[in-house]
Amino acid sequence: MMIQSILALGVASILLLSGCGGGGSGAPSFALGGTVAGLASGGQLVLLSGAGTQVTLAANGNFRFPDRLAQDSKYSLSVHQQPAGQTCTVSNGSDSVGIKADALNITVVCADNRAVLGGTVSGLPVGMSVTIANGGQSTVTVSANGPYTLPVRPAPGTPYAVAVTSQPQGAACAISNATGTAATDRVSNIDVVCSLARVPIGGDLVGLASGQQVRLKLSGSGVPSSEPSIALNLNGSFSFGSGITYGGDYLVAVDTQPAGQTCTLSNASGTGVTVAVTQVRVSCALNRHALGGSATGLVAVAGGQPLVLRNGNDSLTVSANGSFRFPTLLADGTGYSVTVGSQPTGQTCSVFNDSATTVTGPVSNVIAQCLSFVWRTRLIAGSGLAGNMDGIGAAARFSAPSAAALGPAGDLFVTDFSSSRIRAVTMPFGAVSTLAGTAVPGLINHVMPLLASFRAPAGVAVDAAGNVFVADSGNHVIRRIAAGSGEVTTWAGSGVAGYANGTGAAAQFNGPRGLAIDASGNLYVADTGNHVIRRIAPVAANGANAAAGAVTLWAGTPGTRGRADGASATFNGPSGLAVAPQGQIYVADTQNHLIRVVAPGGVVSTVAGSGTPGAQDGTGALAGFSLPTAVVVDAQANLFVADSGNHTLRHLQLVGAVGTVLTIAGSGNTGYREGVGAAALFDQPTGLALDSAGNLLVTEGGGHRIRSVYRSPN
Repeated sequence: MMIQSILALGVASILLLSGCGGGGSGAPSFALGGTVAGLASGGQLVLLSGAGTQVTLAANGNFRFPDRLAQDSKYSLSVHQQPAGQTCTVSNGSDSVGIKADALNITVVCADNRAVLGGTVSGLPVGMSVTIANGGQSTVTVSANGPYTLPVRPAPGTPYAVAVTSQPQGAACAISNATGTAATDRVSNIDVVCSLARVPIGGDLVGLASGQQVRLKLSGSGVPSSEPSIALNLNGSFSFGSGITYGGDYLVAVDTQPAGQTCTLSNASGTGVTVAVTQVRVSCALNRHALGGSATGLVAVAGGQPLVLRNGNDSLTVSANGSFRFPTLLADGTGYSVTVGSQPTGQTCSVFNDSATTVTGPVSNVIAQCLSFVWRTRLIAGSGLAGNMDGIGAAARFSAPSAAALGPAGDLFVTDFSSSRIRAVTMPFGAVSTLAGTAVPGLINHVMPLLASFRAPAGVAVDAAGNVFVADSGNHVIRRIAAGSGEVTTWAGSGVAGYANGTGAAAQFNGPRGLAIDASGNLYVADTGNHVIRRIAPVAANGANAAAGAVTLWAGTPGTRGRADGASATFNGPSGLAVAPQGQIYVADTQNHLIRVVAPGGVVSTVAGSGTPGAQDGTGALAGFSLPTAVVVDAQANLFVADSGNHTLRHLQLVGAVGTVLTIAGSGNTGYREGVGAAALFDQPTGLALDSAGNLLVTEGGGHRIRSVYRSPN
């Protein structure tokens, strides 16, 4: 009995020692465990200790690891495998100091997985915010660009619809990938892109004519540089397609005006715009143009009648020279016709550039030219019948007289083209004699001028010493009739048609028709067949032993027809020449129907004429000529033209580089009649000379006469 009691006491002691964490002489050890909560039915969780021991849990409640930990051991517990569809977290799962007792306070809490909804915000202006929400359950306000996350996670299988619920002021934010069904993973592509808002710009259009179009352009700091202009075809409201950036500046301008109208703008600009602009006003109106010009030659007479000009019912009194302007403007697309309503006392005024059928801009070139005299004509010599009879006045006969030039003593020298003679007319009596030529065409030089011969002489000029130079057209040479002796010599040219520069017979011409001499003695030749102007330099010697200087090209392109101006100019059959006091050479460019001028350096420009046959008076290219053959110029740079094809004489007044042309005598019809201005008739006036009194001396190639056109008081 005593032995049994002793054994029971020994077993109890062993059990007691075992319950205190140790047995026998072994070190103390402690249990590791805790509780699991939230584990879904059927779920399975695997925990892992730091020693590598795993425990698998399939239900909520208490758990322990099978291994015990020695005293002062450190432990770290983690989830090795999450249950399907859940995420479990561990609390109190580690001890870095060392275990001293059982660690049974570890808690593992499991929860169903929920999706994280989010994305990236970009383009949000500084200082602004945007509010993003998933329905009414989860909301976040974002104030800077970058990633965002909605605070509430939806359960798996739950639909979501994310939207911008509050836009930033002055900007617009758009969302992408906004809808879907929540899973168990993260959704990070619900992106929000913001940009400054666009403010509409527009207004209304009034006054645009039917069938017209105006284009408007929008620009400014808030407008893309690529913004196209807009075309408006109808009156009414309009707007620009994309407007401007919120807070930007704008400027509306007319890019293209409608034909015949001018559109103006009001309320066309603004800065810092934050609300729609609808008040831009575009007002279009028909263009209206001034009608005016200038008056010349007007002489005021005390108590006299002034000049009155009319354009339809619009009248204008012009009392002085200078510019004028009608009081009524012309509507775009209409015409005008300016006439003399009443002439000033003691004068006759003519209007040039007087009309147009369609006006598209201001008119300032109407010219009212007033004269205190009229141009009258009278016969000097010639019967009107072709012949070569000497005599006085109408008793004399010519045969197609072509050119005329005055000598130092006032005598008139005439090339009698068809009789091949050079005639002299004593002025003012009209006594005609033969200076040189036999009336038989040829090329004979002779000390006795009446034994010399010419062939179709067409041009004549006289130098200060009285030497007469003849463009012997049919012989292609320049001849000289010496002053005093009358000896006829060939001055330049070989007698064979061609083109060559040189001295004397080394030079060649082709049908020369016009001559003129400048103050230095240079002789200019219209080399008609070669379409150029030539110059023959003077020589110091004079008299019987004189010789021509070198022949050179002065202007034009040899052998080339044309009407080009400039240093490489072209002519077309030039004939008449005249030297101005300043040294310019005026040219009757016959086949081009133009009056040209050659500057002292050889540069050519066009003074007047359209380049096609015509008879209209006007300025520059508005004037028309028909085969002008002769030109003379007075000391005041007034030009006079023998307009052979029109059977008229024209006056050309220079205004700058161009001339205003007025018909002073002849009606445009061929015939013979003395009279005033257009009452006179001519038959192919071909040559001109100007006497010291300013009277014109005219050779009539078709009428076989020499006429005078002179000024007579009104």
